[in-house]
Amino acid sequence: MTKTMTTQGIAIQWEANYAQSVEKHLVHKAFNSEVFLTDSHKLDENTFEIAAFLPRSHIYYNDTQDFTRHDVSALLEVFRQCSIFVAHNFYGVALSSKFIFDSADFKVLHNEVLENSPQSYQAIITIAVLQVKHKRGNDYGLLLDMRLFIDSKKYATKIMDMSWFAPKMYERLRGEIANENYTSLDNHQIPPKSLGQNAITNVVITQFLQESQYFQTTIIPNQAHPAFFDHPLDHLPASLLIEAIRQSSLYALTNLSSCKQDMQEIITKHLLSVSKSEKFDLFVVLDSIVLEINAKLLGLDCKVYEATLKPLSKTIQLADSKHTDKLIQDFTQMYDFILEFLQNTQSLKTEGIIAKFIKNKNATNPHLSDKELCGLLLGSILGGYQNILTFISKMLYALLYFPQFWNLLLIKRNLCENMLYEFLRLTNLGTTSTFPRITTANIRLSKYEIPKDSVVYADVLLANRDPLVFANPTQINPFRLNNKQHLQFGRGAHSCMGQHLLQLESLLILNAILDILPHIQLDSSIAIKWDSGVILHRPQSIPVINQSKTPNT
Repeated sequence: MTKTMTTQGIAIQWEANYAQSVEKHLVHKAFNSEVFLTDSHKLDENTFEIAAFLPRSHIYYNDTQDFTRHDVSALLEVFRQCSIFVAHNFYGVALSSKFIFDSADFKVLHNEVLENSPQSYQAIITIAVLQVKHKRGNDYGLLLDMRLFIDSKKYATKIMDMSWFAPKMYERLRGEIANENYTSLDNHQIPPKSLGQNAITNVVITQFLQESQYFQTTIIPNQAHPAFFDHPLDHLPASLLIEAIRQSSLYALTNLSSCKQDMQEIITKHLLSVSKSEKFDLFVVLDSIVLEINAKLLGLDCKVYEATLKPLSKTIQLADSKHTDKLIQDFTQMYDFILEFLQNTQSLKTEGIIAKFIKNKNATNPHLSDKELCGLLLGSILGGYQNILTFISKMLYALLYFPQFWNLLLIKRNLCENMLYEFLRLTNLGTTSTFPRITTANIRLSKYEIPKDSVVYADVLLANRDPLVFANPTQINPFRLNNKQHLQFGRGAHSCMGQHLLQLESLLILNAILDILPHIQLDSSIAIKWDSGVILHRPQSIPVINQSKTPNT
């Protein structure tokens, strides 16, 4: 079939052959059924065209609930095969070489199947080699610009940076990991339909765990799968990892949507309850909202939470650093209380985080003990309730204290998220803003060196007000472009596990108050007292006047 393409402004006419596949070893496949490339054509030294016949009835790539679109994974696989084919066929890379894909930028512009005809599955991929990587006189990699067309319409693009190694060098790089054995898990716990699949064999994740707004799944490395493991591998292929990410995202979005809807219903209920009041304490409303949301997420009864966990969690965070005996006593009481919940599940709601943790605690390797689960849940209770309440109450107090910011948000609602980040940067939870860290190596600073194994107290509040990073750092600026660089939640392995919950919940509350109570202002006739402790510093009340309900309005 003759295809006329335009590459870099030059019209090229090429009669592509779709009758048979290219040799399977040139795309690192063991079965012809997994080879999608059919023909190739060299335009110049570093520019090529490749023909591909996209799969139509494949066990994986066409296991979809929408037959009117090409699966994105199939387009990715075509690009992968093209990159390897170019390296072997046009650059003479040895077939024994081991390939590593360093980075990629993949974009899908279209993926619809135009009609039920062969032409809708016949693709042309144009490939420009942007760079041939050299080292010590040898080629070791390519930077490729690939574009996939169907019937002269651009469907997808991919910029790929890849490298290859001789087998001995690859073995040295892999080290002991090269002999890693992956055990396939047969316990498919998630229905295929919820992951966009029809066949259970194409489900690649299991053991779905949720902690607040954090989701975790385990990959099923089914080495008998015909697409992911067409031939034996000493690693998990990128196609499997990408599919696992896709399925995890689909499943997580389903659960997140449910959480968000529950939050919105709780927030609206409490705000409507005071919407007709002329005066009320906004802090009490916020306290009720945050407590009920956290109780709902954990699967605890609100009355039990309010009677026991609420006072204990506040007492712990208000603790005076000079009176550690009382702190230890309160912390132990709260720990024992949570541990009792874990061991007596009758009072738990089945849809809550605690019940899910208990159900899945033996799915980890090694298994989680009740004490380990208790440690995880302590963070959910202290952070998911008290920390969120502290932040949202201080942010709303500040917005009402400076009414120009409140009025700005009423006019420009799109600034709410940026305003939230700005207050995350500026505020701290308590009277301290640092936690101890131990250095694992000598750290050289500009004027001195911190020795290995030193205890370091890095002050987050000071870092968030660093004038070298944030211009006019003490100024509240909702237009600041880099306020997401704040360190309020830490970084890396020590980052806060509840940060997404706080951001989502705070943003929902802020927007709901702007909708339902747009005309509130601080009641200046009432003095505001503050709670002040090591990890908790916030107003005890936020008295407001609802101007839309005052007699003169």
